[in-house]
Amino acid sequence: VELLSKMGKIYRTDRYIEFSDKVVLLDYKTGIKESAHHRQMKQYIQVVSDLQPKPIEAFLLYLEDLSDYQIERVE
Repeated sequence: VELLSKMGKIYRTDRYIEFSDKVVLLDYKTGIKESAHHRQMKQYIQVVSDLQPKPIEAFLLYLEDLSDYQIERVE
């Protein structure tokens, strides 16, 4: 999903799911975990919060294959 910030920058999150009471953002990653991934998701959270008033939950989903994955909540 492409998100356009107030400054005109385009961000791309893998999933944007809007419920009646909240928005959930998911971003899929492969390889090693990096702090840059959390910074990236925090940017997505900021852009979405500028666009709408609902609470936002954001998660990084690290995939090696379908039998090996980890989910991290970004706050």
